[in-house]
Amino acid sequence: MSDMSIAVDPRVGSGVAGRYRIEARIERGGMATVYRGRDLILGRDVAIKIMHAALATDPTFAERFRRESQNAARLNHPNVVTVYDCGVTHPGGTPPEPPEGEPYIVMELVDGTTLRNLLERFGRLDAPTARHVARGVAAALDHAHMKGIVHRDVKPENVLVTPDGQVKVADFGIAKALGPESTRLTTDRPIGTIAYVAPEQLTGTDVDGRADVYALGAMTFEMLTGRPPFRGDTPQAVAAARFRDPVLSPGISPTVDAAVAKATAANPRERYETPGEFARALGDDGSPTFLMSTDQLPPPPPFTPVPNETASQPTTFVPAPPHLPPTLKVAPQPERVPHTDVLPFKERLVVRSRKRFRVATMLAALLAVAAIIGYIALPNGQTVPDLRGQTLVEAQATLDRQHLEISDIVEVFHDVAPKGTIVGTAPSSGSAVNEGTRVQLSVSKGPELFSIPDVIGKPLDEAKRLMEDAGFSVSAASEQHHETIPAGAVISRDPDGQQAKRGTNFQAVVSKGPPLVPVPNVTGKSSASAKSALEAAGFTYASSEVFSDTVDEGLVIRTQPARGSTAPKGSQITALVSKGPKPFPMPNLVGMELGAAKAKAQSVGLVVRNEYPVPGSGKPQGQVQGQNPTVGAAVRKGTPIDLYYAN
Repeated sequence: MSDMSIAVDPRVGSGVAGRYRIEARIERGGMATVYRGRDLILGRDVAIKIMHAALATDPTFAERFRRESQNAARLNHPNVVTVYDCGVTHPGGTPPEPPEGEPYIVMELVDGTTLRNLLERFGRLDAPTARHVARGVAAALDHAHMKGIVHRDVKPENVLVTPDGQVKVADFGIAKALGPESTRLTTDRPIGTIAYVAPEQLTGTDVDGRADVYALGAMTFEMLTGRPPFRGDTPQAVAAARFRDPVLSPGISPTVDAAVAKATAANPRERYETPGEFARALGDDGSPTFLMSTDQLPPPPPFTPVPNETASQPTTFVPAPPHLPPTLKVAPQPERVPHTDVLPFKERLVVRSRKRFRVATMLAALLAVAAIIGYIALPNGQTVPDLRGQTLVEAQATLDRQHLEISDIVEVFHDVAPKGTIVGTAPSSGSAVNEGTRVQLSVSKGPELFSIPDVIGKPLDEAKRLMEDAGFSVSAASEQHHETIPAGAVISRDPDGQQAKRGTNFQAVVSKGPPLVPVPNVTGKSSASAKSALEAAGFTYASSEVFSDTVDEGLVIRTQPARGSTAPKGSQITALVSKGPKPFPMPNLVGMELGAAKAKAQSVGLVVRNEYPVPGSGKPQGQVQGQNPTVGAAVRKGTPIDLYYAN
């Protein structure tokens, strides 16, 4: 899509529902156009999805659009794109609005790119990055399944990745509620993108959360290999390929290959029970490369480009058996607009133009579908009940009422279901079975737990880094004093324990340092007495000697901090100890008249102790003839002196 086509979109600059302003077009798809907008009331950026006017009056498309908003609104999870609002543009509006109005959805604006764009940019992803994306998608799907919703259209176009690596799943437009009455596909219901849908979606049999497990496995295969899971020149050929060569093995490692192969098993009973179980089976080695800067990013691994059939495939519609028509109806191909990549790349992504597939015969695919109907079909009689959420005792009672038996019990990790509750069955719920059939129960043993790093006594920033490296997070909940842990370091965390499930957020109590203690009054005490008093109060003692004209030598003049103030317990208190008055040279009083000499001595703080007359000196009466101490001797204020004068 050229920049010119974006600029002339008549909706840009217009308003929606008197609350939202459309600022730019992000992408135009086969069913709707997505715009960047602004919520004028809450003052936040949003994404606004508006159905094409030509489809607004079509009940099938309108229902899908309504279901997307309702399904997404039921979900509240960090890995699901949040829906804020929905409605219909003002009826009778001026162009570009039709007279009857168009349905719209207001969503969270995700600053990132699609997984499809990542694959176009790099060809394929390294194993740690693919695991990271798969874990994020699995978390979103697990949440949706617990809410009773199957996505049914998991594909790279519906997965968004932000610059910091957060993964979000979008487009619940063909999602369907779980349950025996609502999992069978009916005529002209959307079944998802051909390359990723599970075989049971093609054949119209019961669909549960394991269909999303299949799609996630197929998408993981493409992330690891850089090529679509199944290839063909037409959607019909792609559908037929899954039956001709059903085993997917990316060739990465035995662990990863086995996980992908099990997730994409043709028989849903042979797959993982939940997307989270599959994501955990992929392992946990290395860090995602897209969390690094562009300069640090290694070049993508070599691969052979292949025609990307799936990138241009829209969601496909197919009627349900037994009256299978000879053709597939392919929805219009969405036109894509370049947008910001997940990395701070120095160039923009070059989005290849998409080809439109023509409607063609699918006779070969239908023959292949017919060949596996017998494989996945089960005998009639009873229906396996939905036991999810029940305890073993409750499940046993439920099975007894339907004349079914328990074959064995398998404990599995589950991030959401409480420990001891049923998370799945084999055969799956809704399956037709004979009376007396033995049913395997999968029981939650709670989330898989991982070791928590020791952060007690460590600075909060270091604690956050250690927790994030281990897959957790920590934030400061409160502060309090602590006698031994320094200020800014972690005192405790909640929850405690040695293990927790990945993604757990811990609340930390952070130290404000030792408690504050009043400084005792030690003024006038000896240095030894002051030391004892300060140490008894919880401080450490230090001293410094200074001259003082008022405090006797060896006694405390004052403390730093001052008496009566508070200081952290264990901190140092310095006592200023007197060295007495400061010495100075004895002035010369000889030759002065006695009265004047006495006045001068007293002016510098000396004390005239004795006055001795000296007869027959021949000097004028009263003239000072001598002094003690002598001139220049060291004296202090208060030093006694003697004067000798002529008589």
